Amino acid sequence: MVATKRSNLAVLTAEAFLDEFGLDCGGHLPDVAARLGLTIKEVEAATFEGALLRIVGTPLGTIALQRNFAEPGRKRFTLAHEIGHYVLPNQQETLSPCRVSTIESWSTSLSPAEIDANTFAAEILLPRALVNADLNMPPTLDVVRRLAQRFGTSLTAAAVRLVELTSFRAAVVVSRGGRAAWYRSSREFSRAVRTGPLDPRTLAYDHFRDATPAETAHVPAEAWLYETNLIPGALLWEHSLPLRSYGVVLSVLEIRERVDVRTDDEEEEGELDPEEFTLRRKRWPGR
Repeated sequence: MVATKRSNLAVLTAEAFLDEFGLDCGGHLPDVAARLGLTIKEVEAATFEGALLRIVGTPLGTIALQRNFAEPGRKRFTLAHEIGHYVLPNQQETLSPCRVSTIESWSTSLSPAEIDANTFAAEILLPRALVNADLNMPPTLDVVRRLAQRFGTSLTAAAVRLVELTSFRAAVVVSRGGRAAWYRSSREFSRAVRTGPLDPRTLAYDHFRDATPAETAHVPAEAWLYETNLIPGALLWEHSLPLRSYGVVLSVLEIRERVDVRTDDEEEEGELDPEEFTLRRKRWPGR
């Protein structure tokens, strides 16, 4: 499994949305929804967290939100997600309810429409221009908590947004039932994270064992990463926190020291043929 990519359409739509309603629109989404012609109703629901109901032939609709959310940040994200379904140009026929496993998830098992709605929600709730101030330090759970509190989002949404924008080598992993379910990584991370059963050497594993591990620790890089091109004995920083309301463990992984035997740049340099820079070169443009 690989980390999912952000949809350019979702990002561009979110940027236009922020231009129209302001960088702070995430703080007053009910008002924004009303301006869009959307009515918000809270309902008793056991099978979904949010649903968009369109009124055929009119620019109107209703967003149904379940009445009991574990936290306000999750409710705000769900509302932003449903607004995403409403405004994204390629989702004008979207009507299906969004289940718990759909909201705030970037699993590759989700449909592109759901991933786009999550991407849109993260973009408008944590605008890049406002998050930038927190990007010049290593991405730890303390930074995640600060972002979540500042923007009124869940820890998961804040962690995903942080690793999307940071220039550090970082990834966020969400684990459920003792298994790494999905991950999201920074461009610089450049490694695939193992999904499936958690390695016993990880803090996340300990959390599912009812242990009380430290929140942060050095762990073997191979406990999270595939061994290909990995330096034997390499370590990375793991920051893990159980989110008991959702039955998951949220982990932020940091690579602070070199873990790769060879980097992409070194591999490219190793493939250079000195003859390619002489008249004896074997390949010429156009051949």
